[in-house]
Amino acid sequence: LCKILSAVHKINFYCSSMLLGCIAVDRYLAIVYAIHTYRKRRARSIHFTCAAVWLCSLLLTLPDLVFMEVWTDDSNHSICYFPEVGIDGNNAWLATRFLYHTVGFFVPLLVMCHCYVAIVRALCQSQRLQRQKAVRVAILVTGVFLLCWSPYHIIIFLNTLTKLEAFSKNCLLEDHLDTAIMVTEAIGFIHCCLNPILYAFIGVKFRNDFFRILQELGCISQETLNEILEVTRKGSRIESDTTT
Repeated sequence: LCKILSAVHKINFYCSSMLLGCIAVDRYLAIVYAIHTYRKRRARSIHFTCAAVWLCSLLLTLPDLVFMEVWTDDSNHSICYFPEVGIDGNNAWLATRFLYHTVGFFVPLLVMCHCYVAIVRALCQSQRLQRQKAVRVAILVTGVFLLCWSPYHIIIFLNTLTKLEAFSKNCLLEDHLDTAIMVTEAIGFIHCCLNPILYAFIGVKFRNDFFRILQELGCISQETLNEILEVTRKGSRIESDTTT
């Protein structure tokens, strides 16, 4: 159970980060190179990309499946941990930490920044309203990812330096880092809750479908629905492409 829970946690983390990067690349191709690539895109390539992301995530979690163990302390509390005993265990632990920082955070962040900056630059010739909406979406997507996961990776990096004895051994510091890891990890998990808002509720198509459902349920009238749809039709078509 320890190995499975740890692997599931890592798989979801890697998948979330890499899929965000893939979404950024998809929007980059759809907007910056719309004439050449967007129309040629096929559902098969999307399915292949998702499958590749899941496969890579599974491969990246193999060290956890191999090395994770359960340790019972003096109070009879079971703790799931990664043993750093021996050269194999230590090297595997260092490798997982390195991949956790690079593949799970820095690479997706750099991809998102590059793609969304290019998207905003490509939209500079559009109308002012469209440009403002594109900038807003790009800042929200990248900023929320950065704000939610940066504290956790900073603390994990400090924890790595502590275990490598880059600092003098300090039990109080280690206790504070353990607490900070739990707090910042919880903040990082909030990002999973914010994703549906960023990628769905901001999207024009999702909003229209949502209001249609409300109308079918009798929550709003047909006249109100028509007014809402008329307002959204005046919005940017580019916003719909970049947020749905």
